[in-house]
Amino acid sequence: MNRAFREYFGIRDEQFIGKDIFALPIRRENAEVHHNADLELLKEPGSKTYEVRWVKDDGSICCELVKKATITGPDGEIAGIVGLLMDISEQKNMEAEV
Repeated sequence: MNRAFREYFGIRDEQFIGKDIFALPIRRENAEVHHNADLELLKEPGSKTYEVRWVKDDGSICCELVKKATITGPDGEIAGIVGLLMDISEQKNMEAEV
């Protein structure tokens, strides 16, 4: 977990490392979107890109671009999922104004 991720979610490493998406301080329905995407990747390894729009606890709307991919271990089995999360809220707000 990098600094930007920690700041974005307002958490420390020990609050999330080794846990699942439901440990993040986000609404359950938002966590379920990410969890379901992970389950799809585990069924069909590869990569996946999707956008998520959600309401933060403070009422502000956030838009994210999420890119995830499976990681294969030396035995050829899925060893995990790596992900990139990009806040595209500003871009979406500008698009809405046009």
